[in-house]
Amino acid sequence: MGIQGKFKIAPGSVLLLALAILTLGGLAQDANVPVPELEKLQKEYASLVTKTEGPHLAAVAALDKQYVVRLERKQATAQQAGNLDEALAMEAEKKAISLGNAVPVDDDAKTPTVLRQMHATYRAEIAKLKTAQAKASKLLRDDYAKELDELVIQLTKDGKLKEALTVRQFRQNLPASGNGSLVFLIDEQLRTQFVKIPAGSFQMGNAMAEDKDITDAPIHTVTLSVFYMAKNSVTKADWDAVRTWGLTHGYTDLAVGAGKAANHPVQTVTWYDVVKWCNARSEMEGLTPCYTLNTVIYRTTNNDAVVCNWAASGYRLPSEAEWEKAARGGLSGMRFPWGDTISHANANFKNDGNEPYQNGTTGFHPTWKKGDEPYTSPVGSFPANGYGLYDMAGNVWGWCWDWHGTYDAGEHKDPRGASSGSRRVNRGGAWNDFARNCRAAYRNVNYPTDGYYGIGFRLARSSVPWQQGANAIAK
Repeated sequence: MGIQGKFKIAPGSVLLLALAILTLGGLAQDANVPVPELEKLQKEYASLVTKTEGPHLAAVAALDKQYVVRLERKQATAQQAGNLDEALAMEAEKKAISLGNAVPVDDDAKTPTVLRQMHATYRAEIAKLKTAQAKASKLLRDDYAKELDELVIQLTKDGKLKEALTVRQFRQNLPASGNGSLVFLIDEQLRTQFVKIPAGSFQMGNAMAEDKDITDAPIHTVTLSVFYMAKNSVTKADWDAVRTWGLTHGYTDLAVGAGKAANHPVQTVTWYDVVKWCNARSEMEGLTPCYTLNTVIYRTTNNDAVVCNWAASGYRLPSEAEWEKAARGGLSGMRFPWGDTISHANANFKNDGNEPYQNGTTGFHPTWKKGDEPYTSPVGSFPANGYGLYDMAGNVWGWCWDWHGTYDAGEHKDPRGASSGSRRVNRGGAWNDFARNCRAAYRNVNYPTDGYYGIGFRLARSSVPWQQGANAIAK
């Protein structure tokens, strides 16, 4: 059918749409109700966008490689001619690009003439690619808008006025053209699947004087930049969808993982597995992956030299400090994300009855002790914390980015753990752990190769805009 033919609007629909808008005018306060038809359209659109963005990103990447080849040739020529300034400028540019920086598109008074000419050529080539991509994006966006208009009409005819209003408001907020529509789609994903954790300071560590068993978490002030945290742990269905894509896009050793059901958290995934999975989902959705190995996107093998670009737009693991702030949900000095005591009404854990801060039924959670282990529960089965996050205590541990290390009682800004180590941090407790393991200040560690029935993860994202790629920014 093609992108242009994906959506059609019937004759006379403009009049019907106008009538729908008049009908819905008085229901603004009831907007933002769930609309399954809208969610289906969003997924279809995201899939089409990914397909159209892929060739563009590949073309940009090829152009960047060609640029580096030309740069190396020009540098060799400059060296042979004895032109030190040109050779040094090109060497500096090569090094910057190798570290993941964009091909320069601006010049200053010190830029050698040969580099000015190369930059001008690159800008022109990028501009052609962007023009072609903008046309394709506009066609796709326009067809998407027409389909949304049709949905408003159909919902109105069916008497679903609140649902129609929700779709209409979504349609009205859709950017006018181009890739902005994908930006909006991703913003919608952040709104529906993630929670924005505000910037600011919080008290990290064990504030309970009677909890003397926690000896490695002194209370101290930590200031964090704004970030996004997924409302739920990654499910087995999430894992399978991205893994299937990844296996044909360079992620050849992603683990199968385990999960009691599609809507239960994935587990038995190692730290290396989840970091690569984060990159795979980022690439699948056209975001900039966070993790690199020797400046190359990290896709395969187990390697401790992987580094995180915290400014990238893609998916990543939270730092340990981010995890704890998110888990506390805005509370301070409490044992758990909701207060100082815990029971099976709060979380899926093994209540052994031995701690003074636990109460209620004992043993494994009676609702979820079904069939064989693990006794996990569907994500989101318990009340959310103050930030709107689910299962920040119990069900499965959540891998964090950090190497395990000690931290002092001093103030810290955006800490990201020890610079090296042998074990990575995970937090939150699990279905087979006791109440003490589910405390917000409790720190657990495992080797990054460990993949147990009690370890899963949830996603984080930095507060950065979506971008097509660092090098697709020609002016």
